[in-house]
Amino acid sequence: MRLSLYRETLSLRLVAGRLAEVANLGFTGEEIRFPPLQFIPLVLGYRTVEELRTAYPDVSVAPAWRLLVDTLLPKAESFIYTIY
Repeated sequence: MRLSLYRETLSLRLVAGRLAEVANLGFTGEEIRFPPLQFIPLVLGYRTVEELRTAYPDVSVAPAWRLLVDTLLPKAESFIYTIY
């Protein structure tokens, strides 16, 4: 799976349901795109892809990858502490 964070693209390799390798591929466009700071709330379960797309229209996940992203990164009870 390739994840684009605008300035860099990460390749995530899953083997038998486990994350086996993460590699930085540099600057390329891919099927899963997030502004760099908006990927954090998704990973921590604070927001779903749809919630992020409401505020950030440039968030996109190709239909072929949507089920995988929703399954691996579900919304959970969480709290992101900020100093402001």
